Amino acid sequence: MVDDDVAALDRFRAEHGGNTPVLADVEGTWRHRFGVRTHEPEVTTVILDCDGRVVRHLVGAAGGVHAEEVLQVLSQTELGGRGHSGPTGSRA
Repeated sequence: MVDDDVAALDRFRAEHGGNTPVLADVEGTWRHRFGVRTHEPEVTTVILDCDGRVVRHLVGAAGGVHAEEVLQVLSQTELGGRGHSGPTGSRA
């Protein structure tokens, strides 16, 4: 979830690649709903369960990668055993 618009996300993907779902949340509606603080330079990864409930918030410096932490959380929850290739979503 980012505060950029869809066009900015498209430009980023064209330059950097990737296929991870990202929500363009210019007005902050979803960030507010999921409790994400918008203080730069923090990056928040939110892991949701299959019912849309927050399992975990991971907060770190901009440019940081939460991949190892995400995999650890998934392995410790029922999400890791459901055949998903990754988290069902993210919240912050």
